[in-house]
Amino acid sequence: TGRILQVQQSGGFVRFAFNAEPNKCVALTESGDAVVVRACTVASALWIPERGRDGTSCIFRNQLSLYLSGHDSGSPFHLVNKNATNDWFQQFTNPGISCPVM
Repeated sequence: TGRILQVQQSGGFVRFAFNAEPNKCVALTESGDAVVVRACTVASALWIPERGRDGTSCIFRNQLSLYLSGHDSGSPFHLVNKNATNDWFQQFTNPGISCPVM
């Protein structure tokens, strides 16, 4: 259950809270250069949803304009430029939230 996330909408942002500890979220380090687990109350736990390239999924941008990305292998998330290659996955399917076209 530690890797199962709850997507929580907050205005035009979303938070990714951990099911096992709902007060902990996917956020950035204080320097903003890495993805870590932090309190859901920090500003870097807020992500901006955008429509994915396929027209149905969502991608999530932080406030520094980098995107939540992973290798789809259970490894930690990273921050990567939009539409990155080299096996970076950025599109998340989540019918429970609205992802605006940017």
